[in-house]
Amino acid sequence: MEAQKYVTPEMQFVDTTAILQKILEQRQLARQPAEVYFPEGKWYFDEPVVVDGETIQVIRKALPKSLTRFGSQVFQNIPQISASQLPVAGEYIIGTGDKLLLNIWGAINSQYELVVDRDGKIYIPQAGEVAVAGLSIDAARKRVGKALKRVFADINYSLTLAAVKTIQVFVVGHVKNPGIYDLPGLSRVVNAVAAAGGPSRSGSYRKIKVYRGNKLVAKLDLYELFTEGKAKGNIQLASGDVVVVPGYEKLVKLRGKVKTPAVFELIEGETISDLLKYSGGVTADADVSNIFVDRIQNGEHIAVTLDLTDSLSAKTEILDGDDISIFPVNPYREDVVFVAGYIPHSGAYGWHEGLTLGELLGKEGMLFADTYKKRVDILRLKPDGRREIIAADLISEKANTLLKPQDKIILYSVRDFLYPRKVAIFGSVKNPGVYELYDGMRVSDLVFHAGGLLVEAYLDSVELVRIVDGIRRESMWINLSEVLNNPGSAQDVLLRENDVVVVHSIPGWLKPEIVTILGEVKYPGNYAIIRENETLSELFQRCGGFTEDAFLEGVTMIRPKISERVGGRNLQAIISSTRPIIIDSLGRIDTLSYVFSFNPEDLNRMIISAKDVIRGKTDIVLEAGDTIIVPKTPGEVSVIGAVALNGTVKFKEGKNARYYIKMAGGLTKNADADQIRLVKMNGRVEKISLGYDKISPGDVIIVPKKIERKVDVLAITSTIVSIISGAVTSLYIILRLK
Repeated sequence: MEAQKYVTPEMQFVDTTAILQKILEQRQLARQPAEVYFPEGKWYFDEPVVVDGETIQVIRKALPKSLTRFGSQVFQNIPQISASQLPVAGEYIIGTGDKLLLNIWGAINSQYELVVDRDGKIYIPQAGEVAVAGLSIDAARKRVGKALKRVFADINYSLTLAAVKTIQVFVVGHVKNPGIYDLPGLSRVVNAVAAAGGPSRSGSYRKIKVYRGNKLVAKLDLYELFTEGKAKGNIQLASGDVVVVPGYEKLVKLRGKVKTPAVFELIEGETISDLLKYSGGVTADADVSNIFVDRIQNGEHIAVTLDLTDSLSAKTEILDGDDISIFPVNPYREDVVFVAGYIPHSGAYGWHEGLTLGELLGKEGMLFADTYKKRVDILRLKPDGRREIIAADLISEKANTLLKPQDKIILYSVRDFLYPRKVAIFGSVKNPGVYELYDGMRVSDLVFHAGGLLVEAYLDSVELVRIVDGIRRESMWINLSEVLNNPGSAQDVLLRENDVVVVHSIPGWLKPEIVTILGEVKYPGNYAIIRENETLSELFQRCGGFTEDAFLEGVTMIRPKISERVGGRNLQAIISSTRPIIIDSLGRIDTLSYVFSFNPEDLNRMIISAKDVIRGKTDIVLEAGDTIIVPKTPGEVSVIGAVALNGTVKFKEGKNARYYIKMAGGLTKNADADQIRLVKMNGRVEKISLGYDKISPGDVIIVPKKIERKVDVLAITSTIVSIISGAVTSLYIILRLK
């Protein structure tokens, strides 16, 4: 690879270094196996052959299904760089327009920028003209040195290329963007092709030609560059050169077990061996003795099979349009048996004549210590493709059962045949629940597994409930202090399956009971109930009272224990059973479908009046889990329901419901003005009229819709028509009888 150097900073062109870097990446990729193309172990796809809209044949081909043109990625996203960033080789040929930088030091110190004129000369002050066009930079350096030494003595000098000339190159033929390109004088054929976007879909990568003055001066095969990193036809271009990219001669597809599946271009005389060389070769698991070629000949698909182990077949010429699939070697092995289940290393094992079950599984490390040896299943393949089960074991003569190829041996663990035994512990332990019963397990062991005792545990009397003979229960009382102080003693009872241990709490033991107050109070947070029947007013005092922004009318109290108390009463079923029965216009019986649903948690919100609590008019006894929320004073009123626009309106003192509904666009046609509800911030609900003016900040006005009874007009009409029709018919018959 020839290095390249100095071009004018304003000139931008395709970076040869980037192209060569992509070529190296392409070559590295070609050395890597192509397992990535075979997802989930699948290695083929079925391609239908459709004629006149009808599938007449299905051809199985190797993956990948989608292929790209080999080498096309080299010309994708080539970066543009400044020509001043590039190096230049000493053999660069100087021409008109090149700018040279001459530095002289010693007897004199000078620096000159010298431009090569139309005559191919540069002018050096005191030394005169020196012809440099057509010389390499190294040759020009020597010629300039001779000219300087004729004038100066005892000097040193350097001559470098400051900026290269611009050349005009024609890129024509099958490229993406044919045209005339201004390129740096350092450019080579691959730069010109890249500047034109690379070969098009129909373009050749193999037979690129360069004409100079109507004379063919170079032929470039990009595949040499892609696979070897060099190409003799990649010459340095001159102004006026014409780069011609002809159409391709042959395009073939190569799929399957090759290192680079792609669409490859071949030239006359190239064979399957040449194709595989360009792809980087086959992978280790490729079946080269049965290569499938889908070929179109005389308008029809024909199948061709190639065998690379045969020298003549390896020299077979590949034709344009061939689609070649190289499949993996057949994974099927006849002489194996398979071991699965409870075993350290499941999988396939080699089979030989006379191999027995005991011989296969008797090898060191084949079994776990707790492998169940009393039962081993052998699933044997029958001639009809089904499998039969053969019961064997590893402790009797059945261990000598002869194995056959393709047998599947299934092993089990002793735990697979053990019924899980359980015991339970509840009450004042850290982790109450059900636990596995182990041999020799005692009460002390169960307490340990449950995480130990809680501080309120009553040790003098722990109850153990046991099922006797499966038909009755009996209980015994255990002194847990004795158990814990003397593990294994008589009190530390040996547990049996389904035993239940209950650790009671000390009678009268009080647990901390917490309530929470949030929002606009001076000291919000959690508070412990300090005495029985402590009230809400006392909590207001303990939290320091309210802030200036507190909205007392909106104080809300949440009590989760309410839903716990009513949750088991099946209130929803009671509500559903009370739905009113209605008879429609045709006399059909139905029940109202708009009866509300019920969620017990909706009852947790208690409607209270904080002002009444503060004034001493009422009070509420606190319960553990209560949450009191004191909101900030709001400045708005919300209007929702059958109004033009659901929204929020700024609160104005003394304004009535009609004002706020008007601000929300007014009532809709189906609004029920007689059933308006006002929901206060504390949850209290009132039925109000449009003239109601005791509205507070934070209130929500709800305007419901009228309930419409639907009349089945079609059914009524049909019934009327039927009645009239029957009457007319009867009248006609009567008249006929007369």
